[in-house]
Amino acid sequence: MSASTLRYRPREDRNVELRERILALAHRHRRYGVGMIYLKLRQEGRLVNYKRVERLYCEQQLQVRRRTGK
Repeated sequence: MSASTLRYRPREDRNVELRERILALAHRHRRYGVGMIYLKLRQEGRLVNYKRVERLYCEQQLQVRRRTGK
């Protein structure tokens, strides 16, 4: 058996679609943090874990823009 047949194949990323949806929600609703995006995904009927949404949110370096003080 040749070595090329035994090579490791990485798993497909299951988070591609979810990552795109989180990004779309974050751009549409700039004041939404992780919690609100999680709730919006649940309202759409997507059963996702809060920690998973939080991890993907942080990986994309999304942040809620803070209001400046007077």
